[in-house]
Amino acid sequence: MRAVAFSPDGKAVLTGSFDKTARLWDAATGEPIGKVMQHQGGVFAVAFSPDGKAVLTGSSDKTARFWDAVTGKPIGKVMQHQGGVFAVAFSPDGKAVLTGSHDQTARFWDAATGEPMGKVMQHRGLVFAVAFSPDGKAVLTGSFDKTARLWDAATSEPIGKVMWHQDAVRAVAFSPDGKAVLTGGWYTPTRLWDAATGELIGQVMQHQGGVSAVAFSPDGKAVLTGSFDKTARLWDAATGEPIGKAMWHQDQVRAVAFSRDGRAVLTGSTDNTARLWDAATDEPIGNVMKHQGVVTAVAFSPDGKAVITGSYDRTARFWKAATGVPIGKVMRHEGTVSAVAFSPDGKAVLTGSWDKTARLWDAATGEPIGMVMWHQDAVRAVAFSPGGKAVLTGSSGKTARLWDVTWLKEDINPKLALLQVATGRRITGSGDIENIPPDDFLKLFERYRKNAQKIQR
Repeated sequence: MRAVAFSPDGKAVLTGSFDKTARLWDAATGEPIGKVMQHQGGVFAVAFSPDGKAVLTGSSDKTARFWDAVTGKPIGKVMQHQGGVFAVAFSPDGKAVLTGSHDQTARFWDAATGEPMGKVMQHRGLVFAVAFSPDGKAVLTGSFDKTARLWDAATSEPIGKVMWHQDAVRAVAFSPDGKAVLTGGWYTPTRLWDAATGELIGQVMQHQGGVSAVAFSPDGKAVLTGSFDKTARLWDAATGEPIGKAMWHQDQVRAVAFSRDGRAVLTGSTDNTARLWDAATDEPIGNVMKHQGVVTAVAFSPDGKAVITGSYDRTARFWKAATGVPIGKVMRHEGTVSAVAFSPDGKAVLTGSWDKTARLWDAATGEPIGMVMWHQDAVRAVAFSPGGKAVLTGSSGKTARLWDVTWLKEDINPKLALLQVATGRRITGSGDIENIPPDDFLKLFERYRKNAQKIQR
């Protein structure tokens, strides 16, 4: 899977794949919608129109195409480049589209007919990223020629200075007010520019090694970065100036997070530790949180009283945010724990692992909840929906999956409870099957009975 996008109303998902297809999916059920949208090459870019009635796809077959978002049928003319199409975008009013191509150009097209509009916008390397300004009057392009450029959407003429980088520009975006643009790439620092002039705003946030993790503070005034140079740093989001001291580990910093109130930060490192820091002073808080392997994922609970860490040592662990002292049981997988997340109410956590599973756990006890969620390959990303009724998991096996967890709002998972009541057995946190002790069985049966009565009412 190469590209994904949600419909404006959030009810559908659009995916583009190396298998030469784009597909629409029901966001609530994960079921396919309409026909498969077929290209002759991999689909590298996808977008919905602002009204959600049409979709746009870009492919290595050197074309971009419009499709009906309800039926998946093609609309209008094929938009032809001389190289693969790697970036696509609709204008805010939906009347025009912008494409970026391996042929080193970006082009405007009429969204109603697929006919080209205006002049070609020329780079000296493939155009990998495109964006419209919020008012639709300007566009931004990023290229492998190490530049980003602003263009007038009415004339296709360049605006302001060329924005030079040290390497290929792979990502571009306008700020919500359209006054600034953000550019970045794999091997080039993220930079902020004035959208009217192309002048650099503030300083580049520079580490001495690659930046592996980033986060905004809750109020948006600060940025937190983690780097291969063994440090995490806070920066002023308006100026790019560093704030306070560097927060040092003994090895690379791979994961970072802010507490919800912004007063503390959490870092995870290849030195097998996670650390809590005071965001005002950059001083460490409490104990060092030690794993037996690289710490790959970190998160604060919604109330900020606990944190969770995931590690190469195949475990996830809870810790007190005030002291760094471990809480509850160790949560065990059969492979690296690569992703962690708290439910919105903080009562459950979700972990994703290289053992091809995602699992839910009780945040109070560390006990597993519900059934194991299986993929065909390592689970690399996990998230709860804002209401906590669904979870989303992403795998290196080219799939993402939605899972219904509405039962978390109940006292227990009714299906799992029925199975346990019927068999008198349960799966332990380490994956073993054991007989349920008599006292625990009576408690489980009573909880199941009360839940069944609620469902009947």
